[in-house]
Amino acid sequence: MKKGLAIVLSLLLILSYGLTPLGASAASSSSVKTVYSPKYLVHYGGVKYAKKKLTYPKSVKVKLSNGKYAYRSVKWNKVSFDKKYIGKKQKIKGDVYGTSKNAYWYVKVKNYPAKVLAPNVMTVGKNQPANLPTRLSTIFEGGQRYSYPLKWSKVSTASFGTKNLTYSTVGRNLEIYGAAKLKVSDVVQSMQKYYLVSYGKKIRATGKILYEAKGMKSYLVIMDKKTGESTKMYLKLDKKGHYYVTSQELAPGDYTVYILSGSKKTKSVTITIKKPITEPTDEQKRELLQKLLLVINVSNPLLSDIEFPEVDGVTFAVDSDNPAVSSSGKVTRGATDQTVNFAIKATFGGVTESKSFSNILVPRKDLSDEELIDFTLQNFTIANPLKTNITLPTAEGISFSLISSNEAVVSSNGIVKRGMEDKQVDLTLRATKGSLTKTKSFPNILVPKVDNATDSLLQDYLDKLDIKSPVTKNIILPALPGATVSITSTKPSVISDTGIVTRGMTDQTVSIVVSVTKDGITKSRDFWNLTVPKQDATTDELLDLYLSGLTISSPLTTNLSLTPPAGVNLSISASDPNILSNTGILTPPDVDKTISVTVNVSKDGITKSRTFTNILVPLSLSAELDAALNAINLNLLNLTGNVNLPSSSKGIAVQWTSNNPDVISNDGVVKGALNLQNFTLKASVTKGGITKSRTFSGTVAANLGLSFKNDIAKIKSSVGTLNVGYNLNLPTSLNGSAITWTSSAPSLLSSTGVILNDSSSTPFTLTATSGGTSETLNLAIQRPSGGLLSGVVDLLGNVLNPVVNTLASGQGTATLPKSYGGLLGIGARDITNWSSSHPDLVTIQGYNLTVKRDDFDHLVVLYADYEGLDKPVPVLVKIPKR
Repeated sequence: MKKGLAIVLSLLLILSYGLTPLGASAASSSSVKTVYSPKYLVHYGGVKYAKKKLTYPKSVKVKLSNGKYAYRSVKWNKVSFDKKYIGKKQKIKGDVYGTSKNAYWYVKVKNYPAKVLAPNVMTVGKNQPANLPTRLSTIFEGGQRYSYPLKWSKVSTASFGTKNLTYSTVGRNLEIYGAAKLKVSDVVQSMQKYYLVSYGKKIRATGKILYEAKGMKSYLVIMDKKTGESTKMYLKLDKKGHYYVTSQELAPGDYTVYILSGSKKTKSVTITIKKPITEPTDEQKRELLQKLLLVINVSNPLLSDIEFPEVDGVTFAVDSDNPAVSSSGKVTRGATDQTVNFAIKATFGGVTESKSFSNILVPRKDLSDEELIDFTLQNFTIANPLKTNITLPTAEGISFSLISSNEAVVSSNGIVKRGMEDKQVDLTLRATKGSLTKTKSFPNILVPKVDNATDSLLQDYLDKLDIKSPVTKNIILPALPGATVSITSTKPSVISDTGIVTRGMTDQTVSIVVSVTKDGITKSRDFWNLTVPKQDATTDELLDLYLSGLTISSPLTTNLSLTPPAGVNLSISASDPNILSNTGILTPPDVDKTISVTVNVSKDGITKSRTFTNILVPLSLSAELDAALNAINLNLLNLTGNVNLPSSSKGIAVQWTSNNPDVISNDGVVKGALNLQNFTLKASVTKGGITKSRTFSGTVAANLGLSFKNDIAKIKSSVGTLNVGYNLNLPTSLNGSAITWTSSAPSLLSSTGVILNDSSSTPFTLTATSGGTSETLNLAIQRPSGGLLSGVVDLLGNVLNPVVNTLASGQGTATLPKSYGGLLGIGARDITNWSSSHPDLVTIQGYNLTVKRDDFDHLVVLYADYEGLDKPVPVLVKIPKR
């Protein structure tokens, strides 16, 4: 017990005089000699989003005057997170308890996210992917921008409504959490507009569709009100949901038009197609296009898609050297700033005009709204002196406006009005989004006076013009002394170049350009999409107007469908009701006929008529097809060459089909045959969904030369070279045609097959010609091996001649010799084996030979293996036909 108490007292004594951190007894017993700095700290994550906040050391190590160490509490000055200290080593001073000495702590604060840009969660359609942002953008204290990968909570888009989401991201000593909302919406159809284009022959639809459900498709539906037939045209949406679709040419009549997305459709409208409108001249088209190109807004820098005017019949395309601006005018901002050069081409009825734009700047896409505004303001310039209108930049969600010190000189929308004297104006470009507004000033901009008084006079004249829609009366332009005034119209038959307005049976949309010229100076003003309403007429005028615009095509090939104006009764009568009924049903005749058609219209007791004469009704399709087939004349008997089959008859395409393509192809190519071959060729003609056929029979003559050709081919394939050991008995005819033989070495082998010299084994050829066909065999002379008598060749001939004679006589079998030579059986040599070049015709089993004859003569080679000769000896035999 005493020992334990002593140990405890000793420990207490050590603590009192050793490392007591804050004890007053330690301070009083010994003074502080040295204060040590805490460990150097590099802090990441900043303040708000740091996973582990920056903590100050509570004490520092000190060395006492007695040589011992202790820890003393300390009070530190603040570590600065200001951007001017980012990445720099800070020396933080601390007051140490119990001493006048200070502690110093070195800290470096790394750049850190000071502001988080909330992720932009887009509304989606039902069952569509949520397409949540994949990275979270932050702005660092030092002004830099950085993004972190995002992790989202699970979400389903299987039902409509607003879904609550959470997101998180991590970095070095960094945790960022947040919440967002995702809206799942039903499909939204908006901005739909319908136009009559191509001079009133087509319907064009534009609009916007958002939030289609997965698998949903949208269509433009056009329904003929008279027949009830509908046409659906698929709507291809761009990334922003816009569509632009144009129908095929439509027949005159009333059509119900609407947009259908899944089962949801827009309110239907009725559009009437009437007689086409006269097309303007090329000169008028060119002038119109030049005016259109002038009004296209291309700002620099270019922040949003280029928008083109919607004018009937006019198309626009962009020819760009950089994909940042596409052919449709779509602007794609990439990872870096891009400089683009491009030309806008406008086309109207085969006439094209263009306008070029150089060094247009497209900024990078990862700019915040504030950065984008700063970028735009920095790069936007205004010419000084200023002579032309100012094109303000455009960007989605950002409003740009111009503040002018003199609106009469430069308006808030950038219109420059030059007067009779120079003017000084101060301009300010203002950009606004929400509560954020920034400006850039352009002081002391000189707007010089007009080059001459004429320019100002012409501009003043145009500014005072007042042409408003709807246009119901002729356009009478005021006179300007010494000047000429003209009108260029997209539809001269509705508004002429002299201002004459012609109202028809339907409303029309027309654009015009008014130009005024004086003293060689021309200025213009555009009036787009003016409405010219349909004509208000009395019943009498209405009926006359309808009949005067009515046409019946000749030739007449389809049912006649005429649509009268509302409230008007219509009937038709033809000179031959068997061809055209009073309901417009057409029954084509068997021959071409000409009829007259009378159209009667009536309303309110008034009846009017118009007769159309000399309407050609072509013969029926069935009769037309029969006539085409009957006009084909072919002789297909005993063909020996190809046939030229007509590809058309009476203007109708002919399709040929062979029942025996191994003899004659569908194209009339004849293929040789050993025997007479029968075939049929079928000619088919099709028009208007009707097909008719006619069959032609024919024969291909036997090709006797083919048998000769096949025989030589079999001989050559059975052995490469005929190694002749005795005279060949060369036949002089085959299948009624003479055969001539030609040796390439006449000194070795004659043209009749006689061996003239057996001292050379040099290869040579033997060519057989029959019926214009030549075939060549490879030959060589082989000599008996040593020890045989020189007359061995004659001995071979004596053995083989009986066999050849037997086969040539027409017999079906023969016995082949087993030996040759010798005298009274003494010294004979063996024939060890026999084979045939035509095993299908001449069959050999041992020494028994069987011939299977057919309808043709054949050349056959028998091969005999003779003792004393190195190679098989060929025997050429003519096998007569049966």
